[in-house]
Formats: sequence, structure tokens, C-alpha cells
Amino acid sequence: MGRNKKSQQIDIFLSICLLILLIGLFGGSLWNGDRNGYEDFYNNRLSIDQWGTEIGYGLLNIVFNKIGVSYQYFQLIISIISMCLVFRYLSRVSTVFFISILFYAVFMLPLDYVLIRTTIAYAIILNSLIYLYKGEKVKFFILVLIAFTFHQSSIIFAFLGFLPKDFKTVKLSRYLNGSFLLVLVFLLIKNFNLLPNNIIEHLNYYKPSIKSVIFSTFLHGLSVFFILYDTNIRLNSNESFSHKKYISFIKAINILSVLLIPLYFQADIFVRVFRLFVFINIIYLLQMMLETKKISLYALSYIVIFSFYLFFYYIYLTANYSIYPMINSNFLYEYLIG
Repeated sequence: MGRNKKSQQIDIFLSICLLILLIGLFGGSLWNGDRNGYEDFYNNRLSIDQWGTEIGYGLLNIVFNKIGVSYQYFQLIISIISMCLVFRYLSRVSTVFFISILFYAVFMLPLDYVLIRTTIAYAIILNSLIYLYKGEKVKFFILVLIAFTFHQSSIIFAFLGFLPKDFKTVKLSRYLNGSFLLVLVFLLIKNFNLLPNNIIEHLNYYKPSIKSVIFSTFLHGLSVFFILYDTNIRLNSNESFSHKKYISFIKAINILSVLLIPLYFQADIFVRVFRLFVFINIIYLLQMMLETKKISLYALSYIVIFSFYLFFYYIYLTANYSIYPMINSNFLYEYLIG
């Protein structure tokens, strides 16, 4: 999309202003649903072996605690790292940058600032996708491993590393068959008690109901259907797109994402991975509409349906522990209101 230099400068200026606000809301938080737990970790988990596989986050905790940094300032440092990583990713995939970061601010931040380890880990994962798109798989896997040291669920994204160099060769039928096979594998693993006790306890804590499994599976299938329909139209169109390779990439990772569906049968926590895919997809659709200046019914439907999903399930239902304290239990609020 043709943009003059002045509009680009305004876009960058507004985006940086919003980034600073996001850091303030995240780093200036005085309480949220997970605050007490994270503060307790910060003050009491002072040995690296207490952190298990999440030694990246643990090491940051220990180092900043040892040099006398308070938890509040540590949280501010984490917010700067996390938001700058999100900012970097969005700058690489956006034509109109401000729209992308505004969407993140409204639909992602209210829960992200609560789930601190997940947020920094998934921000690293977002940046790893830039290298996966470029075909630089070594860098991709290195970033996935780094993300794993901040939150162990990040290792799930390693399966994207099996994406072929030619994104167009990825076929849905092949990965649907793989998804059914994984269901059988997980059943066998569970039946023969092959998982470590700590993982079993963690999965049992997030034990899913039949309703949640059906709902998550349906939503994931609907998401893939919409994205495949949209990307196929764009790829088969005679119009000239400057990002056809990226469109193929989005299509390919969504096809591969069906391999995640068997995880919904194991624990509800895995919907957080789907949440990140939804965010990636909506940013893609928003930017495609801005670039082509055309509104696709399927793209608009996806944005409306899944924006509501992000808002209702991850903001509205957790409001007392997330968005409300983000606004009224925050250093910025107390400073401005007095």
C-alpha cells in the first residue's frame, strides 16, 4: 500500500507512544491475579534448581534479586523486554503499525501482563516465526529453546520447524491424519502411565471437560477453515500482492496447527497456544485489508468472531483479576489520580 513519508512518521510516532503506555500499564501494575505468586517466587526461589526447565526466567529472578532490585522494578524490566519483543514482531508484519499494536493493547495485554512467564516466552516465539518465514530454522529452534526456559509450553511450537521450505506443499489432509494419530498416541501414553508425575499433576490441574474439548476443537477447526478460505482466495487472485509468500506462510502454519487439537483432550491450558495463533491470524487479516483496501466477508467474519472470543474468554471472564486491576491498581493510575 502506498504511503507517504509523513503518514509513516505519524504511524511510528503513535506506535511508540502506545508502546510506552503498554510498558507503563504492564510494569506499573501493583496487583493482579498472579502478582502474589510471582512476587513470592521472586523473593523465595533463589536457587536455579528450584526453577526446573524454566531457568531463563529463574536466572533473571535470581540475578535481579541478588543485586537488590525490588520486585516492582523487576516487573518493569520484564515489561520492557516483553513489549519490545512484541513491538519488534508487529513491526515486521504490519503495513500500518499502529493498528496492530492497538489491537494487541485491547485484546491481548489485559491477560498478558498477568501471565508474565507465558508473555515473555510467547513474545520470543513470535520473533522466532520471523526466522521460520525466512527459512532460517537454526535461529528459529534456538529462539524456541530460549522461550522454553521462560515457559515450558513454548516447546510445543517446535513442531512448526518441520514446515517445508516450499509453503505451498503443505496439505491439510496429511496433518489431519497426523492429528488423529496423535490422539491415539496420547491415549497410549496415558494408559501406560508413561508421563512423569509432575507433568501428570500439572495436566490434572487443568483437566478439561467434554464441553471445553468440543468447544476448543470446534473453534480451532473454524479458525483454520476461515484462514484457508481467505488465503486461497488471495493466492489464486490475479491481483498483485507484495506478500504472497507471507500469505502462503500463514496458510501453512494454520494447517500445521491442527496437530495441536489432540492437546485439548489433555488440558485446558493448551488453549493459550491457540490464542496466540488467533492473534497472529487477526493481525495478518487486518494488515491484508489495509494493504488491499478491500474488506473480505470471511476476513471480517474472522476478525469479529475471534476478537469476541479473545475478549470474552480471556478478558471479560477474568476481569476482576486482569483488566480491572490493570487500570485501577496501577502506579500510573495512582500517580495521575493521586
